Amino acid sequence: MAVESTLYQTARKELLDEYAKRGVRFAAYTRPYKSTLQLQLQAITEPNAAGVTFLVAQAGQRLEWFSYGVGEPIPYGRSGATRVALEDDTNVSKGRNTNGVEDFVIEGMSLTHSRTRIDYNTTVAGFTNAFTNSALGINGAQPQVPVIDPAAILAPPQVQSPLNLEDALWTAIAPLMSIEFEWDRSRVIKIGTADEIGEGGPKSFLRANGDPRPDARYKIPEGYVWRRQGQPDSEFIVRGVLQDPIFVPVTNLALPIAEAAALPIANVFLDLTFRLHGLAVTLPTRN
Repeated sequence: MAVESTLYQTARKELLDEYAKRGVRFAAYTRPYKSTLQLQLQAITEPNAAGVTFLVAQAGQRLEWFSYGVGEPIPYGRSGATRVALEDDTNVSKGRNTNGVEDFVIEGMSLTHSRTRIDYNTTVAGFTNAFTNSALGINGAQPQVPVIDPAAILAPPQVQSPLNLEDALWTAIAPLMSIEFEWDRSRVIKIGTADEIGEGGPKSFLRANGDPRPDARYKIPEGYVWRRQGQPDSEFIVRGVLQDPIFVPVTNLALPIAEAAALPIANVFLDLTFRLHGLAVTLPTRN
């Protein structure tokens, strides 16, 4: 039996019809919203495990993407460490809200491991201040600078070496991280796990979750509406929760300084960038 088209409409059509009924001009665009947060893997070095450090991603870590805006503090480094969010972290002006007075139809999402930061333990004997203050820009106490280490000189080879033929840490973590949408701190929709969500942009095939193409996304053709400020469904976050721990043995490396015998690593931080794709609708500006 045929179903009346009026009984089911996509969120995009409902929103556009709502604006059309106002009888005023409106603007629409498809720029995605993005938000970046860190996942922590703590290093544990056992005295009897010669040449090996163990990285542990503790279960229960919660990432609430879109909960902050540009200029607001975000976790960045060890527990309690923060920095002011920059434009490469997010394009949201105010946490939990769309920009200006626009409504946004969420029709897809993507998730990528965008940066890696290594936290070196400066309390270990043989680790010199000259290294932390060098042109490499490494801050051992609160790592602020992403590390790109294709030859595994400073980072354990299991973290960044292309010989892994994959992004080993994120590949292991993604299936264990649940993803859900939350509106107004009350309505929750369970989505699935992070491994279902594509990259949404160019990336090396060795580092990508699936095909690294702009259209490699988790598609939501029916759509969800993130409403403008002051309306129901206007406060929104995407929450990721690591449900199980991950335990990763990694190889210690000799630092490029004469005094150090092995890499005194304390933590590895994975910066994960979540993007929402769809249609934003707003009243046109008068400027």
